[in-house]
Amino acid sequence: MLFRFNGMSFAHNRAQGHPARFGSVCRSLAILWAIASMLPGAVYAAGPPTIVLSTSRYAALSDGRDSLEIIAEVRDGSGRFVPDGTVVTFSTNLGLFADAGGSARAETRSGTARIRISSQQKGAATLTASVTGGGFQRMEVLFTDDPADTIEGNAYVSVESSGTLIYAAAERTIEAIARIAKEGEAASDVRLTYRNLEIRAERLQIDCSANVVRASGSVRATIVKKGLRCARLYYNLLTGKAYAIVEKDRTLEPVTIAGRDLAETAAEQGVAPKYFEMADLAEAKLIIAAHHIRLFPGDKLQFRRPRFYDGGDHLFTLAYYSLSLYSTQLFTDQLLTLGTEGVGVDLPLYYDLTPVSKGLVRVRYGERYGSAYAIRPGFALDVLQSYAQTPRSGRYSGEYGFTGLTRSDWGFRWTHSQEFGTDTLTSLHFDLPQHRSVFGSGNISHRLGNFRLGLSGSAHTTLTGPTAVGSYASAYLETRPAKIKGTPAMIAVGGTATTTRTSSAASRTYTLSEGLQVRMFTPSIQINRATSLTTALTVGHLWNNTGTSGSTTYATIGATRSLGGSSALNLAYDYVHLPVASVDGSHRVSLSLGTTESRWGLYLYNTYMLDTQALSFIGDLQFTLAPRWRFGISASVQEYVAGGGYSELIFGLARNIGGRDIVLSYSTYLRKVMLNLEAAHF
Repeated sequence: MLFRFNGMSFAHNRAQGHPARFGSVCRSLAILWAIASMLPGAVYAAGPPTIVLSTSRYAALSDGRDSLEIIAEVRDGSGRFVPDGTVVTFSTNLGLFADAGGSARAETRSGTARIRISSQQKGAATLTASVTGGGFQRMEVLFTDDPADTIEGNAYVSVESSGTLIYAAAERTIEAIARIAKEGEAASDVRLTYRNLEIRAERLQIDCSANVVRASGSVRATIVKKGLRCARLYYNLLTGKAYAIVEKDRTLEPVTIAGRDLAETAAEQGVAPKYFEMADLAEAKLIIAAHHIRLFPGDKLQFRRPRFYDGGDHLFTLAYYSLSLYSTQLFTDQLLTLGTEGVGVDLPLYYDLTPVSKGLVRVRYGERYGSAYAIRPGFALDVLQSYAQTPRSGRYSGEYGFTGLTRSDWGFRWTHSQEFGTDTLTSLHFDLPQHRSVFGSGNISHRLGNFRLGLSGSAHTTLTGPTAVGSYASAYLETRPAKIKGTPAMIAVGGTATTTRTSSAASRTYTLSEGLQVRMFTPSIQINRATSLTTALTVGHLWNNTGTSGSTTYATIGATRSLGGSSALNLAYDYVHLPVASVDGSHRVSLSLGTTESRWGLYLYNTYMLDTQALSFIGDLQFTLAPRWRFGISASVQEYVAGGGYSELIFGLARNIGGRDIVLSYSTYLRKVMLNLEAAHF
């Protein structure tokens, strides 16, 4: 039987075994409820504040000067915006916050706190935001040395297959296998495109966490007019790092590929077999099969005609679907959430979903913010439209729309990025939170021969309540990085000028500063087959009108070690020195670890300021007890510079039934027991 609602199809299997499944559901509920009843001290109190993070731009250049704005939307336990002046603490494991370091604080205005971040190292930065009382959230942003990567609409991977095309959700892996050609038919293949790269093969996998492609069987890779034929291929989509097995003189030999040129170099020390090993998805349970999949690295996936499966059982079919890459739920916004936290609905109705556009009307009821602890009753309606154009020049992308249209605190937001020719990049961001304040920001980056010029600015003003007005403007000019003779290091020289104004009923401020800097950095240095090292150093002098002129220094060193598959360990140390010592600290160490095995998965993230003892720690451990039973522990620890903080452990026991999870969880921070029926986690 097939049910249809607003373009969505839900399959209902009338095969034998439903009575047994119903009995299994009842037994599972009874077990979980019995455990819940034995837990002492269950207190159903109001929840802590919650945070939703967003950014004004998809990515920024890793030159230490180009910046993007991080926006934290903060609500109280009832789902309402917090009062103006609420302090939000930010931390990051890569890059620096403006006029601070690896940790910084900002106050809310109209329910949002904003802060700028830049980095002189490329890579994905994990940021966290927290508020006193337990509100916490994390997100990732990208810093890149390729200007084209800052245009969001240009940065998607398209995969098509004449045979099998699936996405294994828990493994975050796309697999495509070509259909076997019948006698007399032309051979078919799998096709991947990403910017100006095309790969055709008989079999292909994408590790979406690492942005790595592995292909086998008559592989053909093409960039513009340059081509490569090989038996196996490993290609990192973001760095261009690549290895291949090619045929030479009737023998197969490993080679290193200069990613964007596809130039072959003999791998004298060989290539570790693990680079070409594909993940075994035979035991994968949560699967999305589709006609076409698009991956936006570090962000999301889009599916055309997706079919959802759990343990081989077909759950339902949709016309279109979009899934956040780092979501821990297969379909967070379909069906109902039901339990001790109330009833919730999060239903997206796509009226447009193409590689260059997305139209969405989102209907919410019992809206949850940040976590299951803050629930706002009533209906809410969002209308969002994204757009893009991706020709060889003049690319652009953006999104605009209204949020909370049915509520008194509705808002509007618009972001836009555009490339003019190959030398000029621009971005704009406009925000009307709660229609109480107006925020606007913009960036321009332009290449002038051997120089790069950057301009950025922002302004805000209140529309209601106490008057608060502010503006920020910055300009920089830097030479194109040049290699230091005899070393792998690069060097660039530049200058900056910045002005800031603020005005309120209580005070007015104005600052003007100019600076000169020398920036040195090394591209990724391969220590061995599994370990790489990156370093960066910027030294300079800053002059300003506040009497706090002086020298500036920013140094960083980071190491990454592959642990096999998509597992990796990252370690880094950063030092920042400013004319005025940052109250948030100067010495930062950070660690991140992600690993997944057949029955368990572990994620750790930690940043620690050595001189102020500020700390941000996240830990997630998931363990499969039985085919449909899962146990998990989530830990969050925050320690603030000014003292105080919070720590929380959440223990969860889940039973998967028909693509849904019956979850029993307990929070040590809230001393609260919850039993909910919600979207399946993995």
